[in-house]
Formats: sequence, structure tokens, C-alpha cells
Amino acid sequence: MLMSNAKQLAAVALIGLVAGLAGGSLTGCSKNVQQSADVIRAKRFEAIGENGTVIARFGLASGDLPEVILFGPDGSERLRIGLDNVYEPVILVHDIKGDIRADFGHEASDTASPTDDDWSLSFYAPGDSDHFSATVGSIRSYPSRKHKGVVAVSDEAGRWSSLRR
Repeated sequence: MLMSNAKQLAAVALIGLVAGLAGGSLTGCSKNVQQSADVIRAKRFEAIGENGTVIARFGLASGDLPEVILFGPDGSERLRIGLDNVYEPVILVHDIKGDIRADFGHEASDTASPTDDDWSLSFYAPGDSDHFSATVGSIRSYPSRKHKGVVAVSDEAGRWSSLRR
């Protein structure tokens, strides 16, 4: 009797294994139990690390402007890629303290409009995200409104040296 039960158990296990390898086709089940979506729609997606903190975000900022943000392990922003208020691209790089250290992309004027067409790569001194210390770019000169290349650096006293073409 014990031998008969062992044979039955082995037969059931073998049938289960074959059915599993066949993707459930013996029972008429589809191989793809869950259908994949071609499009997933949401206002924001977040990737979380093993400890549950957000380490990356893709979504919409205010005004429905798209952005991608990467965070450090402490939760502080380290990299932001997005569009500014006139839908031109901008990249901001933050240091471990959260200060902006570099930005690249479109430079909107004080009265931002789609006709702004200044572009630059700027670097900031530690702790001074309000004033860049070096920049290179293509900036319109006034009053001619012609684009000129510019390379500029600021010394410790805030004095600027620049090369304009």
C-alpha cells in the first residue's frame, strides 16, 4: 500500500511538472496570463530603493512641464532634466549638499518668451547657486540682438573677465 501511494504521488508530481513546463496548455490556459499594456498613463512615476526612499522620478512639474529627477541616497536632488516655462530644455546638476553646481540649456530672460534664444553651460561655486562663476554660451547682444559666443569667468571678488566674439 505504501508503494502504491508513492507511485501515485510521483505520477501527480510528473503531470504537474509537465503541465507547468507546457505553460498550462494542458488545461487550456493561455501562456500569457497577464496582458501587457502598450501605453501606461500617469502624471508621475517613481522608482524607490530597497529602503523605500524615492531615487528617481519621471513626471510633470507645475504647469504640466515634463521632468526627470534623480535623487541621492539621502533624498536630495542631484540631477534634474526638464523643460523651462517656454518649453525649452534645461539640465541642473546638484552637489551632495543640494546646491546647483552646473546648468546646461536654454536661458530664459526675466520676461520669458518663446523668442528667447540664449543657450549656455554655467558652473557655480559651492554654496552660491544664485551666481554662476563660469559660463560659455551663445547669447544675444543688445541692442543688435545678434547672437555672440561668450566665455566668462568670475574671480573671488566677483569681477568678471569675458571673451566675446
